[in-house]
Formats: sequence, structure tokens, C-alpha cells
Amino acid sequence: MSDKRRAVLEGLIEVATDVLRVPEGEISMDLKAGDLPNWDSLGHLRLFMAIEEKFGVKFTAKEILQLLSIEQICCAIEEKK
Repeated sequence: MSDKRRAVLEGLIEVATDVLRVPEGEISMDLKAGDLPNWDSLGHLRLFMAIEEKFGVKFTAKEILQLLSIEQICCAIEEKK
């Protein structure tokens, strides 16, 4: 894993643990929307709002609907930075 990806993943885990209200150890690259009780449709929107604020990136509605795992979100953030 590159240093850039590791930094993005660490920031994403920080945001996800806060928004989804779970311990850091529950967030992994293969975690998907719906895997956690708080990662429902509203949680998904809240997650992306927090990601946009933390990383200074913007996602389209289409991207938000398509990015459904921590790995996909991490890659998308990395591409936008």
C-alpha cells in the first residue's frame, strides 16, 4: 500500500468511525454499505458529507450512489486528491 493510500485510508477510517459510531477495528477495506447498522442510506449520506469536509473533495450524486465500500471510497478520494 502506498503512503498516499495509507494516509487516505487512515483519514477515512477516522471519519467512518465517527460518523458510523463504531470502534476503529470494525472499519476495514472490505466493509460495505449495509454491513453496519448505522451505515444505512442516511448514514451513507452523512459519511460522504464528512468525507467531503475532511478531504476537501466533492462527489456527484451518481458517485455517492455507486461508491459502496471503504475500498471504493478510498480509491475515489485518492483519485480526487
